[in-house]
Amino acid sequence: MRWFDDALNEDPDYAAAEAGKSRALRGGLRFEPLERRPAVLTEAIAAARRAIQLAPELADGYVQLGQAQEVAGDEQAALTQFLKAAEIAPDDPDTLGALASLYAGQGRLLDAIRLARLAQVLEPSDANRLSQLSAYYKRIGLLDQAIIGFEHAWGEITSHPGRRVCMAGGAALLAGQAARARAATEQTLALDPGSPIGAACVIGIFNSLRDAASSIMLLDQHAEYFETNSSADFVWALSQSGDQARLERLLVIAERRLTDELPRASGASLAYSLGQIAMLRGQSESALDHLERGVQQGWRQYRVLAVEPIWDPVRDNPRFIALEEQVDADLARMRAELAAMDAAL
Repeated sequence: MRWFDDALNEDPDYAAAEAGKSRALRGGLRFEPLERRPAVLTEAIAAARRAIQLAPELADGYVQLGQAQEVAGDEQAALTQFLKAAEIAPDDPDTLGALASLYAGQGRLLDAIRLARLAQVLEPSDANRLSQLSAYYKRIGLLDQAIIGFEHAWGEITSHPGRRVCMAGGAALLAGQAARARAATEQTLALDPGSPIGAACVIGIFNSLRDAASSIMLLDQHAEYFETNSSADFVWALSQSGDQARLERLLVIAERRLTDELPRASGASLAYSLGQIAMLRGQSESALDHLERGVQQGWRQYRVLAVEPIWDPVRDNPRFIALEEQVDADLARMRAELAAMDAAL
């Protein structure tokens, strides 16, 4: 921020510095106190708008404005800005990545993969580009490609052994490789001891393995982190422990993070997460209402409904079965379309 401000002091019309300032403000948002975040986001939006005003031909201003609007929970406004950026710079990796991320959240995985592939070709030395693409392969159900991508991104492009092992292990779990997923939890905890981010990844695997005791151990070990960053993905184990008071307290935090705090969730992701919270509160019909809304808005993730323990109480419910079948069929169709597209190249 100091460098961007120094640049703007020297040249107040430097549009790229305004766009960079917007990016820095938004990127640092999660480190700000909750009460400061609205003002910081407002400043980030203003900086992006100044960049656009100074240089309407600069794609980065629209990208930064869109990403700030996405943080505010306004998905449609963000899409408008990303499309403007794509008109100006169709081969800009940041534009491609931002648009791919939004499309993936809407279930437009073929579009997301197409754009993420191009971004990765343009920036092959950026591990995040390949990791983003691999995450979309995981969502659509191309698990072998996802595992290869995670391994290469965090094993060869940028060395991050804990992230490599855990992300590949999560994909292996969806492929039915429970032993490999279990081994990944042990390796991750050994490689990243004391890391709450690593613990969060591992908890996701433990939960899918129905290992509530190991998840609770990590929740206790990183209590301060999970109190602040609570989500339904993390706290399922508490529903198995009988600690209803702690469970509800963390669910209240998770719900507030989704709907009130910045960054704010939106669209299919918000609907799905609210469904998880309702399930953990024992409100199965409300949970299925949210899940149905999420699927209608484009929630698509391969085999997540099958492995996630939150949904165990409604596995025989006809509404749940129909939604799971709809997601599976849609992903199978997209995989077939992607295979046909690749074969035609």
